[in-house]
Amino acid sequence: MKYLILFLFIICALVGLSQLIPKHDDEKELIVGTNAEYPPYTFIENGKITGFDIDVANLICQKLEKEMLLVDMPFDALLPQLQMNQIDFIAAGITKTEERAKKVLFTKPYLTGDPLVIVSRVPVDLTKLKSLTIVVNEGYHADVYASSIDGLEMIRLPAPADALFALQSQRADGFITALSTAKNLGKDYFISEPLGDASDPVSLAISNKHPELLSEIEVALEEMIFDGSLDELKKKWGFQ
Repeated sequence: MKYLILFLFIICALVGLSQLIPKHDDEKELIVGTNAEYPPYTFIENGKITGFDIDVANLICQKLEKEMLLVDMPFDALLPQLQMNQIDFIAAGITKTEERAKKVLFTKPYLTGDPLVIVSRVPVDLTKLKSLTIVVNEGYHADVYASSIDGLEMIRLPAPADALFALQSQRADGFITALSTAKNLGKDYFISEPLGDASDPVSLAISNKHPELLSEIEVALEEMIFDGSLDELKKKWGFQ
């Protein structure tokens, strides 16, 4: 019975969220879903959603001659809303996984080489990782990476702010995240060396009901690579 109640609660939450998404003109606008809690990919600054992924999405919309409508929501709501056709694509530092690829389409990664590191209040010994309690942001690449380590004690939390609170309250010893995000968390924390070859490849996600939109976005990304505008955005946000 309790599982039925939980299921109904989730459905109601998703339907309620859908009511907040603006109606739009399919011919002129694209609704982009994001989770503005993950700098430098997407975050709120001076009351405005900004970040590397937002700039990428905006430039893609310009190339497709569409107006971008941004919708901020919890990370775990993004894929369900995409599957329900409430948003057109996701720009939120998202990584393609085998499980996600069964549900939605992904562009080729347009950013690679952002290594995973451990953020901590005191330096950590990477050779003793399994002796630590590690916090990750649920659904991000760090979660996928940490989940692959047998015996690692993990805490999954929604956002970097929650992870930092877990460190400060000593619920966790370290926070695995992308180096670019770690650099935006302030000077009160230590940042480890990269965790081997683990990195954070970033893609855009599109509904599998709209393969034509995937093709259009892929062409726009190729143009951005060719004309140098993607490299300019990488430099702007500290990836090069």
